Amino acid sequence: MHIPDKISKWIRAKNWTLHEHQIRMFKSSECSAQLLIAPTGSGKTLAGFLPTIADLYLNPSQKLHTLYISPLKALASDMTLRSAWKIERETQNSLLKKNKG
Repeated sequence: MHIPDKISKWIRAKNWTLHEHQIRMFKSSECSAQLLIAPTGSGKTLAGFLPTIADLYLNPSQKLHTLYISPLKALASDMTLRSAWKIERETQNSLLKKNKG
C-alpha cells in the first residue's frame, strides 16, 4: 500500500514530516500485528492511524475497520492520585467526627 496523494498533501499542509518509524509502520501495515514502542511526542498515534486512514480512503467501508486501545497511562496515574487524596480526606473527616463525638 502507498500513502495516497491526498493524504500526503494533507500531511504537507500541516507542515508535518513523517518520521522513520511512521514510514516503517506504514510500509509494514499489511502485517497482521505490529508493535511500536516510541517516546512521548514521537508520533505514535499518526504511525498507528496512518495505515487505517489510507485504507479507509482507498476502500471506504461502513463496517468496523480498526479497534484502537490506548493504555491511558496519564489518566490512570491521575485517577490513582485522586483516589489516594480522596481516601486520605475521608479518613481525616472520619477521625475528626470521632474526636468531636
